[in-house]
Amino acid sequence: MNLLWIGFKNHLLDSWDNYQSFGNTLEEACAQIKFSEAVVQHMISDFEEKNIHFEPLNHLTLYNYFKTDGFSVNAKTKTLNTFSAFIGHQNWSTFREKVEKREITRETYSSVPRPEESTNGTHFDLRERRSRWLLPAILMVTLLLLLSFFTWQHFEETKDEKARIAKAIKAASAAEFSAYMKIPAIDTNNLKKYFVESGTAYNSIVSILLRSRKRNRKLLVPPSSYVINDIEITELEEDQAEAESEEHWVIRWYDGSTDSEMFFDTINRHIYYLLKEDGTWKVQVDAYSGRSGQPASTFARRK
Repeated sequence: MNLLWIGFKNHLLDSWDNYQSFGNTLEEACAQIKFSEAVVQHMISDFEEKNIHFEPLNHLTLYNYFKTDGFSVNAKTKTLNTFSAFIGHQNWSTFREKVEKREITRETYSSVPRPEESTNGTHFDLRERRSRWLLPAILMVTLLLLLSFFTWQHFEETKDEKARIAKAIKAASAAEFSAYMKIPAIDTNNLKKYFVESGTAYNSIVSILLRSRKRNRKLLVPPSSYVINDIEITELEEDQAEAESEEHWVIRWYDGSTDSEMFFDTINRHIYYLLKEDGTWKVQVDAYSGRSGQPASTFARRK
């Protein structure tokens, strides 16, 4: 493992053109986390170019190796495989075989020049130094452009996903209100398009429908109506989301069992929990609390 680490550092020195922007010595560069990031990116690019399949290294792990000047005693084989491939060997196993056969020794890595010196021991010409800065600068600009593009792309995708969630909540509310209007008929198929069947929101609506049919209730439209004032997506994951909204519901029932009417006028703050099922956002939970716009009332129906 020690020889592999020495070989890795010598490999960096041998290709120092890629790291000129981090200083004139390896020791100077190793103190910078950005240097570890650059080395890892170089590893990834080198593996892709040579069509070598190894698991990418975490740059913070490499930074820790630089601080301790060597591998951890608990370094995993897949990590050693990555370093072995980077310096030109098939994997960790083949590197060890070469060490055991004395094909690789300390002397193997003793002739590599330091990065601040040329092969004849003189310092680089200033013009040459500037030219060697050009490639890392171009690479850095390219990486920044790619990062900006992917950041913008992620922002746009997130914005589109939030719009789909808001649309799903509006569709679910419309399906709920429509289901109330159809009583005594109960159409759960339409509700299942917008609600998770095992969720509390779906089962709560179905319970209201069943109770209302039993009591021979009918939704009076007008004045019954609802308005969603705003929807804010507060959390978003790949297949789960959370949203909040303020809604104004006006509900007026005619209760045929008592020949009376019930009136509710409420302004609620809803917290929605949604799941994505087969690519479609559906409401699982609708938790709400709020205040009455007007007091709830029950009164005899006028003949």
